[in-house]
Amino acid sequence: MKIVHLCLSSFFIDNYSYQENLLIKYHKKMGYDVTMIASLVSKDAEGVPCLLEKGSTYYTPEGCKVIRLDYKKGLLKKLYRRLRIYNHTYSTLQKEKPDLIFCHGLSFCDARVVVRYLKKNPIVKLYCDSHSDYINSARTPIKMLVNRTIWRHCAQILEPYSTKIYGVTPIRCQFLKDMYHISAEKIEYLPLGIDDENIPSDFHSIRKRIGDRLKIEPDSFIIVTGGKLDKRKRIDHLLSIQCNLDNRVHIIVFGMITPEMKEALKPYQNNSNIHFVGWCNADEVMQYLSCADLCCFPGTHSTLWEQSVGLGKPCVFKKWEGMTQVDVNGNCIFIKGEDDNDDELQNVIQSLIFTDKYYKLKNLSKDAAKYFRYSVIAKKSIGIS
Repeated sequence: MKIVHLCLSSFFIDNYSYQENLLIKYHKKMGYDVTMIASLVSKDAEGVPCLLEKGSTYYTPEGCKVIRLDYKKGLLKKLYRRLRIYNHTYSTLQKEKPDLIFCHGLSFCDARVVVRYLKKNPIVKLYCDSHSDYINSARTPIKMLVNRTIWRHCAQILEPYSTKIYGVTPIRCQFLKDMYHISAEKIEYLPLGIDDENIPSDFHSIRKRIGDRLKIEPDSFIIVTGGKLDKRKRIDHLLSIQCNLDNRVHIIVFGMITPEMKEALKPYQNNSNIHFVGWCNADEVMQYLSCADLCCFPGTHSTLWEQSVGLGKPCVFKKWEGMTQVDVNGNCIFIKGEDDNDDELQNVIQSLIFTDKYYKLKNLSKDAAKYFRYSVIAKKSIGIS
């Protein structure tokens, strides 16, 4: 079977561990012929968003073909880029001859081209997903208007041809229903997760190596956090309570500090129990998460939540309505995370440091991990139970 993934709604970043990368990897491992047709939007070597210079064709290490499409040219080329209208979308689909199309995101005007192809090839199955919600895609009046008009139209022309349209969190399933008016029968939750092959076989050796490098004693309690260190991630709230915790508690922070947070995080740079390790690639992130006793993300959601629970790590997250999908029978703890009250976070962490409550949470976390492996998620994404 030939599966063509479309990543024309947003970015596709080579050699990352995002859902787009891992679904094509595991579909290839399942024995399918896999092609990714993607936009030019990517990230550079330091993780900064960028636009590739031109279209190209190449292969991933797993053997998946990647075709980068340039935006349509002409006097309206800036508008075409904003509306996500590309050169050669239809002819590329014709050449690839998919049996199944998996569309990552619904917000691109070349959705009409996909529908035109499906009309002429009615035996081709279509599955879609969406990562959009009110936090990341409709935070301003202008973005709300664009979602209610242009992107809703794109979603609705794809819906009749779709077998399933997945939301990758419960709140994103609700966004599909409320914002794009997708019927409830078509919507289903598809979890984000972790690459099975990146799960280390020996957490202890990784912990020792990182501990030796960062001068963390073996009997320490290690908390790991990170990602894009902006204001919404609230990392400063976690760091501010470190001085009130057991002296054996060490906090490892990975990721690039945004300009708005440099001053807020500056007071913690010389704390011997707080370790800033900078921007990390996917493998390095996995190493740091693996050495954790506790993963703590007191701000907005990221895929690091699912990666942490997929590793079987006890976790503390900020509670967001419709974003508790990582909770499987009590494997994690949610906090309100109010800006004027860090006592809650401090009390929760104190209650877990070398306690029976922690070891119970640890056992629950190990049991929950299997639900967040891409070997399982990739099958579900194309209707294989």
